[in-house]
Amino acid sequence: MSMQQPQQLEQALRALRAGGLIVYPTEGIFGLGCDAANAAAVQRLLALKQRPEAMGLISIIADLQQAEAWLDPVYREHWHKATASWPAAHTWLFPCTPAAPAWLTGEHRDRLALRVPDHAFCRQMCAAFGAPVVSTSANVSGEPAVSRFAELDPRIVAAADVIIQLPCGQQARPSTITDLLSNQHLRH
Repeated sequence: MSMQQPQQLEQALRALRAGGLIVYPTEGIFGLGCDAANAAAVQRLLALKQRPEAMGLISIIADLQQAEAWLDPVYREHWHKATASWPAAHTWLFPCTPAAPAWLTGEHRDRLALRVPDHAFCRQMCAAFGAPVVSTSANVSGEPAVSRFAELDPRIVAAADVIIQLPCGQQARPSTITDLLSNQHLRH
Protein backbone atom coordinates (compact mmCIF):
# COMPACT_ATOMS: atom_id res chain seq x y z
CA MET A 1 0.00 0.00 0.00
CA SER A 2 1.40 3.40 -0.93
CA MET A 3 1.68 6.21 1.60
CA GLN A 4 -1.57 7.75 0.30
CA GLN A 5 -3.63 4.58 0.33
CA PRO A 6 -4.21 4.28 4.11
CA GLN A 7 -5.49 7.87 4.13
CA GLN A 8 -7.68 7.23 1.08
CA LEU A 9 -9.00 4.02 2.62
CA GLU A 10 -9.95 5.88 5.80
CA GLN A 11 -11.69 8.61 3.79
CA ALA A 12 -13.69 6.00 1.88
CA LEU A 13 -14.66 4.20 5.10
CA ARG A 14 -15.79 7.43 6.77
CA ALA A 15 -17.95 8.28 3.76
CA LEU A 16 -19.47 4.78 3.59
CA ARG A 17 -20.28 4.81 7.31
CA ALA A 18 -21.88 8.26 6.99
CA GLY A 19 -24.11 7.23 4.09
CA GLY A 20 -21.98 9.02 1.50
CA LEU A 21 -21.14 8.27 -2.11
CA ILE A 22 -17.65 7.30 -3.19
CA VAL A 23 -15.93 7.08 -6.56
CA TYR A 24 -13.23 4.43 -6.57
CA PRO A 25 -11.13 2.36 -8.99
CA THR A 26 -12.15 -1.19 -9.85
CA GLU A 27 -10.67 -3.87 -12.09
CA GLY A 28 -11.20 -1.81 -15.23
CA ILE A 29 -13.35 1.28 -14.64
CA PHE A 30 -14.16 3.78 -11.94
CA GLY A 31 -17.01 2.65 -9.74
CA LEU A 32 -19.62 4.61 -7.85
CA GLY A 33 -20.58 3.12 -4.52
CA CYS A 34 -22.15 3.42 -1.12
CA ASP A 35 -23.20 1.22 1.77
CA ALA A 36 -25.39 -1.39 0.05
CA ALA A 37 -27.67 -1.63 3.10
CA ASN A 38 -28.27 2.13 3.38
CA ALA A 39 -31.54 2.89 1.53
CA ALA A 40 -31.03 6.68 1.51
CA ALA A 41 -27.48 6.38 0.15
CA VAL A 42 -28.57 3.97 -2.58
CA GLN A 43 -31.49 6.24 -3.58
CA ARG A 44 -29.06 9.17 -3.83
CA LEU A 45 -26.75 7.04 -6.00
CA LEU A 46 -29.62 5.95 -8.27
CA ALA A 47 -30.82 9.55 -8.67
CA LEU A 48 -27.30 10.72 -9.56
CA LYS A 49 -26.91 7.96 -12.14
CA GLN A 50 -30.48 8.45 -13.39
CA ARG A 51 -30.81 4.68 -13.08
CA PRO A 52 -34.10 2.94 -12.30
CA GLU A 53 -34.18 0.84 -9.12
CA ALA A 54 -35.74 -2.01 -11.13
CA MET A 55 -32.36 -2.69 -12.77
CA GLY A 56 -30.78 -3.77 -9.48
CA LEU A 57 -27.17 -3.20 -8.46
CA ILE A 58 -23.99 -5.21 -8.00
CA SER A 59 -22.35 -5.23 -4.58
CA ILE A 60 -18.70 -5.96 -3.89
CA ILE A 61 -17.66 -7.89 -0.80
CA ALA A 62 -14.47 -9.11 0.83
CA ASP A 63 -15.97 -12.57 1.35
CA LEU A 64 -19.34 -14.27 1.07
CA GLN A 65 -19.99 -14.03 4.80
CA GLN A 66 -20.56 -10.28 4.39
CA ALA A 67 -23.75 -10.96 2.40
CA GLU A 68 -24.70 -14.36 3.83
CA ALA A 69 -27.71 -12.97 5.76
CA TRP A 70 -29.30 -12.11 2.39
CA LEU A 71 -28.53 -15.42 0.65
CA ASP A 72 -30.88 -18.37 0.43
CA PRO A 73 -29.15 -21.15 2.41
CA VAL A 74 -31.05 -23.82 0.44
CA TYR A 75 -28.52 -23.25 -2.36
CA ARG A 76 -25.40 -23.21 -0.18
CA GLU A 77 -23.87 -26.17 -2.04
CA HIS A 78 -23.65 -23.97 -5.16
CA TRP A 79 -21.77 -21.13 -3.47
CA HIS A 80 -18.38 -22.78 -4.07
CA LYS A 81 -18.66 -22.03 -7.82
CA ALA A 82 -18.49 -18.33 -7.06
CA THR A 83 -15.96 -18.46 -4.25
CA ALA A 84 -13.62 -20.64 -6.35
CA SER A 85 -13.61 -17.98 -9.09
CA TRP A 86 -12.87 -15.01 -6.81
CA PRO A 87 -11.21 -12.57 -6.58
CA ALA A 88 -12.10 -11.70 -10.15
CA ALA A 89 -14.05 -9.34 -12.36
CA HIS A 90 -16.81 -11.95 -12.22
CA THR A 91 -20.19 -11.16 -10.71
CA TRP A 92 -22.47 -14.00 -9.68
CA LEU A 93 -26.24 -13.85 -9.23
CA PHE A 94 -27.05 -15.66 -5.99
CA PRO A 95 -30.49 -16.92 -4.98
CA CYS A 96 -31.50 -14.67 -2.11
CA THR A 97 -34.15 -14.33 0.54
CA PRO A 98 -36.68 -11.49 0.93
CA ALA A 99 -34.19 -9.99 3.42
CA ALA A 100 -32.07 -8.80 0.48
CA PRO A 101 -32.84 -5.13 -0.16
CA ALA A 102 -35.13 -4.53 -3.14
CA TRP A 103 -32.88 -1.68 -4.30
CA LEU A 104 -30.12 -4.26 -4.85
CA THR A 105 -32.17 -7.04 -6.44
CA GLY A 106 -34.36 -4.74 -8.52
CA GLU A 107 -37.11 -6.47 -10.45
CA HIS A 108 -35.30 -9.80 -9.99
CA ARG A 109 -36.29 -10.18 -6.33
CA ASP A 110 -34.88 -13.69 -6.06
CA ARG A 111 -31.30 -12.88 -7.18
CA LEU A 112 -28.51 -10.81 -5.63
CA ALA A 113 -25.44 -9.75 -7.67
CA LEU A 114 -22.15 -10.14 -5.75
CA ARG A 115 -18.44 -9.99 -6.57
CA VAL A 116 -15.16 -10.23 -4.68
CA PRO A 117 -13.15 -7.78 -6.79
CA ASP A 118 -9.73 -8.37 -8.21
CA HIS A 119 -8.52 -4.90 -7.24
CA ALA A 120 -6.45 -4.51 -4.08
CA PHE A 121 -8.01 -1.23 -2.93
CA CYS A 122 -11.55 -2.57 -3.40
CA ARG A 123 -10.80 -5.72 -1.41
CA GLN A 124 -9.15 -3.74 1.39
CA MET A 125 -12.09 -1.34 1.49
CA CYS A 126 -14.65 -4.16 1.63
CA ALA A 127 -12.71 -6.00 4.33
CA ALA A 128 -12.34 -2.88 6.46
CA PHE A 129 -15.96 -1.80 5.94
CA GLY A 130 -17.19 -5.29 6.81
CA ALA A 131 -20.34 -5.17 4.69
CA PRO A 132 -21.39 -5.09 1.01
CA VAL A 133 -20.61 -1.94 -0.99
CA VAL A 134 -22.55 -0.98 -4.12
CA SER A 135 -20.40 -1.19 -7.23
CA THR A 136 -21.81 0.44 -10.34
CA SER A 137 -20.03 2.38 -13.05
CA ALA A 138 -19.27 6.00 -12.13
CA ASN A 139 -21.31 7.51 -14.93
CA VAL A 140 -24.79 8.69 -15.72
CA SER A 141 -26.80 5.76 -17.14
CA GLY A 142 -26.34 5.48 -20.88
CA GLU A 143 -23.01 7.31 -20.84
CA PRO A 144 -19.74 5.41 -21.28
CA ALA A 145 -17.92 3.96 -18.28
CA VAL A 146 -14.45 5.44 -17.79
CA SER A 147 -11.09 4.15 -16.62
CA ARG A 148 -9.26 7.47 -16.38
CA PHE A 149 -9.99 10.03 -13.68
CA ALA A 150 -9.94 12.94 -16.15
CA GLU A 151 -12.83 11.35 -18.06
CA LEU A 152 -15.24 11.24 -15.10
CA ASP A 153 -18.47 13.16 -15.61
CA PRO A 154 -18.31 16.46 -13.68
CA ARG A 155 -21.78 15.75 -12.24
CA ILE A 156 -20.48 12.54 -10.67
CA VAL A 157 -17.35 14.25 -9.36
CA ALA A 158 -19.37 17.12 -7.85
CA ALA A 159 -21.86 14.80 -6.12
CA ALA A 160 -19.37 12.29 -4.69
CA ASP A 161 -18.40 12.70 -1.05
CA VAL A 162 -15.01 11.03 -1.60
CA ILE A 163 -13.05 10.29 -4.77
CA ILE A 164 -10.25 7.74 -4.65
CA GLN A 165 -7.76 8.71 -7.35
CA LEU A 166 -5.88 5.45 -7.68
CA PRO A 167 -5.40 3.61 -10.97
CA CYS A 168 -7.99 1.19 -12.25
CA GLY A 169 -6.93 -2.34 -13.14
CA GLN A 170 -6.31 -3.52 -16.67
CA GLN A 171 -9.67 -5.26 -17.21
CA ALA A 172 -10.94 -4.02 -20.57
CA ARG A 173 -14.66 -4.59 -19.88
CA PRO A 174 -17.14 -4.55 -17.01
CA SER A 175 -17.37 -7.70 -14.90
CA THR A 176 -19.02 -10.74 -16.39
CA ILE A 177 -22.32 -11.72 -14.79
CA THR A 178 -23.34 -15.36 -14.38
CA ASP A 179 -26.40 -16.90 -12.74
CA LEU A 180 -25.17 -19.25 -10.02
CA LEU A 181 -27.85 -21.91 -10.56
CA SER A 182 -28.27 -21.95 -14.35
CA ASN A 183 -24.68 -20.96 -15.26
CA GLN A 184 -26.27 -18.63 -17.84
CA HIS A 185 -24.00 -15.72 -18.74
CA LEU A 186 -25.98 -12.51 -18.61
CA ARG A 187 -23.02 -10.26 -19.45
CA HIS A 188 -19.77 -11.46 -21.02
